[in-house]
Amino acid sequence: MSSLINPFSMAGMGSPTDSTEREVLWNSLAPVLYNSGVLVSTTTDATNTPTTQLRAGLVVGIITASGKLGAYSATATDGRNVAVGVLTIPVNMVEPSTASVADKWCQYLIAGPVRASRLIGRLCGPSADERPIHL
Repeated sequence: MSSLINPFSMAGMGSPTDSTEREVLWNSLAPVLYNSGVLVSTTTDATNTPTTQLRAGLVVGIITASGKLGAYSATATDGRNVAVGVLTIPVNMVEPSTASVADKWCQYLIAGPVRASRLIGRLCGPSADERPIHL
């Protein structure tokens, strides 16, 4: 995926370059609700390379001590064991200017139909079905 934007391209012309939100959402016409928050700098996507690149579909929880978001973990004892939402767009935790990880602001889905098979840190078991689940 290129980070350059062509100023001469017209909206609607050509193929889409990023459709991660539609890959997570079950139906793009269904009503959804978003919230925003800060991802703590230590958040990682353990099954991705590099782990600092958080993928769309990552389930997040709130760390009670700081109020910041972190990757959901069923065994966590810091508040992340309670899922509060799902990232619908990727987030790179590395700050380009310093090449080090930093807290990042993000928007996350808190209500709406999602594809169960697209959730990372899944809440619905090992099945890879395509049924919608509602947050």
